[in-house]
Parts: sequence; C-alpha cells; structure tokens
Amino acid sequence: MNEYKQQDITIKKNYSRISIDGNKNNIWMVVSLLLAVATIRLVIKKSGNISINVLYNTILSANKGWLILSVLASALYVGMEGLALRLLLRSAGYNRGRMKCLIYSTSDIYFSAITPSASGGQPASAYFMIRDGVPGGVAGACLVVNLIMYTLAIIVLGIIALFTGSSSVKSFGSSSKIVIYLGFVALTLLAAFFVSLMLTGSKMFDLINKIVVRLGEKGIVKRKNRIIEILEKAKNDYKACTEMISQNHKIMVGVFFSNLLQRA
Repeated sequence: MNEYKQQDITIKKNYSRISIDGNKNNIWMVVSLLLAVATIRLVIKKSGNISINVLYNTILSANKGWLILSVLASALYVGMEGLALRLLLRSAGYNRGRMKCLIYSTSDIYFSAITPSASGGQPASAYFMIRDGVPGGVAGACLVVNLIMYTLAIIVLGIIALFTGSSSVKSFGSSSKIVIYLGFVALTLLAAFFVSLMLTGSKMFDLINKIVVRLGEKGIVKRKNRIIEILEKAKNDYKACTEMISQNHKIMVGVFFSNLLQRA
C-alpha cells in the first residue's frame, strides 16, 4: 500500500514539474511574441519610408516564386546555424535535439539583429545552452569554434566572389577597392585571433581570475572564492571542449560547410 502511495506521490510531482515547465515555455513564447511585435513597430516607427501598408503592398506585388524562395532561404539560414551548433555540442558530449539547437540559432540571429554591433547574439545563444544543462565553458567553446568557421566561410566566399565576379570588382573606384582589400585583411586577422582564442582561451580565464582576486581584495567583489571556483570549472570545461573539437576533423569540416551554406 505504501509503495502505491509513493508511486502516486512521484507521479504527482512529475506532473507538477511538467506543468511548471509548460507554463514557463508559454510565458517565454508570449514574451518572444511581444518582443518581436515591439521590434517591428520600433523599426517601422523609426523609418520614415516604411509602414505596415507599404510592407503589405510590397509583399502582395512581389514575385511569388522569389518570395517563396526567400522564405526557404531564411529557414535554411537559421537551420544551417542550428546544425553547426548541434554538431559542435554533440562532439563535446552534449547531444541536444534539433528543436533546441534551432532555439540556440534563432536566439543568436534575433538578438544580433536588435543589439548594437550584433553584440547580443552569442550571449543569448549561450544563455539558452546553459539553461539546457550545457556547462558555460562548453557553450563558450562551441560558440568560439562556430565563430571561427563563420569567419573562414566569409573569407572563402569573398575569394570566390573576387574570381567569379572580377568585372564587378573592377567597376569599383580605387578607394572602394582599398576598403574591400582591407576588409579581407581584417577578416583574416580576426580568423587568426579566434583560432588563437580557441587554442589559448584558458589564459583569458586566468586574466579574469586575477581581476576577481584584485576586486575581492578591495572588497568590491563578495564571495570571491565561489566566483574563482566557478571560473576554474568553466576554464577546464572550455579547454577540454576545444581540444576535443579541434581533434575531430570531420566535425570541423561539417561545421565549416554548414557555415558556408548558411552564408551563401
């Protein structure tokens, strides 16, 4: 009899937990919809040449074939990033479903779109990963590796564009060409920086650790030891994750081509 009561209590607890999780998901969905509506309204308000009517008429008058292709392209853009992140997480031992990886992708793209210099995308993506049980160090490592492949994909596509569209490049003025070539140099340097960050990223944790220690000594940071403990765990997770991914060449190739297809 006690065994049946215990089972009944367990079932009720699980049901309550499912109900709470479902309510949280519903709240997040409503918040996301409100954010989306507020963002669209703000963009339209700040742009003098755009209105709901103009947008509606533009969609109605657009070529339906190209419109459908653009929607498919947008879906693929989101899907390819989700695939890249899923490959990286799986290689690190954190296999997450397609829908969860789509959330990481859409949060990255959405918050990149509404924050200055696209600065909010990756932190938002990392937040949802951590919420799903992925350690912060692992989430950070996966996002850095994906950023490397994203940068390399842009460089490769740029080189292809230069060779296949040389006549278009020639049509630019000298000053414009200088800016284009400077852009290639800047992207190459960024790619090199991201690779070094992947290989020596643990040193960044050491630097943050020193800052926390100094702030703790001055009484600015409370619970210094607890923060250092969290940083040390994140550092170890980050280092182990980057080493595991960098040694898995198939995953690196798969992530690169996912980014290449996404940008293309």
